[in-house]
Amino acid sequence: MMRTGKALIISIILHLIFVTILAIHLSRRSGGEAAAKGIYVDLNVRLERPRVKRISPPRIVQPLLSTPRPSPSTKPIVKLPPPVLRGITTAARISGPSEGFDVVPDLGGTTGSGLAEPKRTLSNPASIPSYSLIRKPKLLRFVGGLGERRRIVYCLDVSASMSSGFDKLGMAKAYLRQSISDLSENDMFDLIAFHERTIRFRRNPVPATEKNVALAFRFMERFTAESTRGNDRTDLFAPLSDALRMNPDLIVLVTDGLPNAGILNPTELARKFKKANRIKARIYAIGMGLNEKSPGAYMLRRLALENEGDFELISP
Repeated sequence: MMRTGKALIISIILHLIFVTILAIHLSRRSGGEAAAKGIYVDLNVRLERPRVKRISPPRIVQPLLSTPRPSPSTKPIVKLPPPVLRGITTAARISGPSEGFDVVPDLGGTTGSGLAEPKRTLSNPASIPSYSLIRKPKLLRFVGGLGERRRIVYCLDVSASMSSGFDKLGMAKAYLRQSISDLSENDMFDLIAFHERTIRFRRNPVPATEKNVALAFRFMERFTAESTRGNDRTDLFAPLSDALRMNPDLIVLVTDGLPNAGILNPTELARKFKKANRIKARIYAIGMGLNEKSPGAYMLRRLALENEGDFELISP
């Protein structure tokens, strides 16, 4: 009887515990479902951000000020006469008459432009008409570098070949006239025309006075294409030897090629002249119509450089 009562009490206690646990479990479950229903949020719904209107500062527009551009003024084109250049020429572009050159012509009067043209006198001999150039020629610049009271001998080739092809003789005479005209009365000069033989202007150098310059011009005009037609042979060493006897500071040699008389070998000619040139005269050699690689150009270049001079080739 006692055991039955204890068992009943234990059973009742266990049932109470079970009921209590069940009640607690059911209470938590119902509370969780209610909480879940109240806090449910649909995560698929996109929340829109509130749009904030951007306030930009007012735009200041400055009016364009149009500045009127001055229209170019139209000026009438006036054709001016070409300037007269004094003491300037170019050996490579000499043009104009060479034969019958009047030494002191009256060049007064008017030109085609209606302007008065100045007269040329030998007191200002450099203003030779038809030979004006932009730059002073190389020969005049070389002579100018020798100082004052110069002694110069000009050797001009007047063989027949100087009149073949273009007018080499006329161009050479014009170039020498320009150089002689540029001398002062304190300078001494002489002229030697040569082919197989030599023809001197004077036996010794004379002052470059107006009278002597005029006479030298007339001396050169004796040699024309017609008068030199029979001069088929050229001796270069003979005029150089004659020039050395005048004790010059400078020898200006103008020719168009190799010699065919006298010393023919260019190397031997240069060597013999160098040996004979005890006074240390300089040579300015001018090759008329020569190619720079030709034997004649080589000979002239060697003569000039071995005697402290200079070398120039002239073509039309």
